Amino acid sequence: MTKAFKPKSRLTARDWGNGLIVFSFGTVEDRDWVLWNQLWHFDGYLFVVRVLAGHEQPSSIQINTTSFWVQAYDVPLCVQTEESIRAIASRVGLLECFERPSDLMPLDFLRFKVELDITKPLVKGFNIRSSGTVYWVSIRYESLPMIYCFGCGIVGHFVRNCVDFDRDADFSDLPYGSFIKAPPLRCPKGFSETVACVY
Repeated sequence: MTKAFKPKSRLTARDWGNGLIVFSFGTVEDRDWVLWNQLWHFDGYLFVVRVLAGHEQPSSIQINTTSFWVQAYDVPLCVQTEESIRAIASRVGLLECFERPSDLMPLDFLRFKVELDITKPLVKGFNIRSSGTVYWVSIRYESLPMIYCFGCGIVGHFVRNCVDFDRDADFSDLPYGSFIKAPPLRCPKGFSETVACVY
């Protein structure tokens, strides 16, 4: 992972056990770059990075959330407003920032970054209502790791290892699949005029 993080200064890593690795960055800028450019993968698994508080014991650390860039598809033009993006994003996770829509150029999809609880199923989509009409909005996740369950929608295991999914079920008709992965995009480094951050 140290190569993927591309540090400009010193970076050390120490195994803390229980699947935890503590990284020590030489600069705050290197650390913030790693945090901003999540998601990270290692060997097909999600590699979650967060800042540790000084008082945490290794045995008590719970890492249940991480940030995802998300794309919402099939959103009608009349709903492509900042207010609607905030409402749509809030149904997926805790909004961190979003790309601003333009009056001159409608978007093929709305794009926002949210903090997700990775112990819960990913949201596939939902209905929204505008001017009395109901629309289905499909949700796609950027940089979704290879290992996630097509049965329950939770990141970190395959359907064949899922304790919540009926092993006798028809595997040709699973509720999740590769359709939930968004086409690859890179988020701009740092904040730009097109990205509005939520504080």
